[in-house]
Amino acid sequence: MLQNIADTIAIVILLAPVVIKLVNLIATKTHSQRLQNLAKRADLIVAGLEQSGLSNEEKKLEALNKLSKYSKEVGIPVTPDQLDDYIESAVKFLKMLAS
Repeated sequence: MLQNIADTIAIVILLAPVVIKLVNLIATKTHSQRLQNLAKRADLIVAGLEQSGLSNEEKKLEALNKLSKYSKEVGIPVTPDQLDDYIESAVKFLKMLAS
């Protein structure tokens, strides 16, 4: 009985680092996927506002507001500077497609 308990504890101790690494990898992949989704949403928002008739400054403010709202809805913590970077990247991508 004591041997079984000792064997079980030994197995848990041996497998713990592997399990912890696996959990960290899953968390990293999930976070990465969420950031990719945020970048795709920025592309969609910028493309949608392109034909809106708004000035460039108004489009940028609207895009920032929409992306900020989306990030809060899905629970992705981002700073205003990061939101700005996503929008700027989406604008550059759209311009690259147009040329």
